[in-house]
Amino acid sequence: MNHNEVFGNAEWVKAKETDICPLIRTNFEVNCKVKKATLNILGLGTYVFFVNGKSVTDELFQPINSNYEHRDFPKGEVMAVRAYVNTYDVTDFIKEGRNTIATMLGNGWYDGTRQEKPFGEKKLCLSLMLETEDGVEFVGTSLDDKYTETFVKSSNLLEYELHDY
Repeated sequence: MNHNEVFGNAEWVKAKETDICPLIRTNFEVNCKVKKATLNILGLGTYVFFVNGKSVTDELFQPINSNYEHRDFPKGEVMAVRAYVNTYDVTDFIKEGRNTIATMLGNGWYDGTRQEKPFGEKKLCLSLMLETEDGVEFVGTSLDDKYTETFVKSSNLLEYELHDY
């Protein structure tokens, strides 16, 4: 699948290079009752996310380890490049009025410190499909989303995280 099929017009968002584990906030308004809300999310790096301040899942270090580059295997097989998109039903978390999806984005394998060559800078893309009485509406990350530094000041996926509260 390509980007537009999964995320529509949502844009890739990244914070400054100096932000170890930024918090990215996507704000949106809902003006009528939501029948169903489905969130597609992909972090190049790891992420945890919250909808209106509530954790949707207890999963950590998502998405699972992806294949970010072509690799040759012993019998000449080639592993395709792939990144995994997670999908969540967030219907019960959406309310009428102002809503916020807050995503904390970490290095993970993509922008990790252990490999000789990180694959790139960590970034995030998400899209939310809202099925309402009035039809279907899409909300996605944009370059206008707000981000801030968090209490995580240093991070290594396999060894430690340094916090400053």
